[in-house]
Amino acid sequence: MFEHNPLNPVTRHLVRTCVFDRSAKLLKHSYTSRLLRSVNFKVVRKWFIIFFPRKRIFSAFIFLEKYLRSIPLGGQYFIVSRK
Repeated sequence: MFEHNPLNPVTRHLVRTCVFDRSAKLLKHSYTSRLLRSVNFKVVRKWFIIFFPRKRIFSAFIFLEKYLRSIPLGGQYFIVSRK
């Protein structure tokens, strides 16, 4: 499951200003994990991704993201779970 991370201020801004996301409700990673567990899924992995913009000078830092994936500040997160 991929989800926008409401703990990231840039993500919150982008969702707030996007017409397609007008009624979107961002789910915190802890809520999503609890929701999955409540229906008997086991959370296998939870990583945070997209810490740096993909263009211009910031793209030089993308290689650092693999070291940051446990820090809950990335623009998105994903959760791998299984029944």
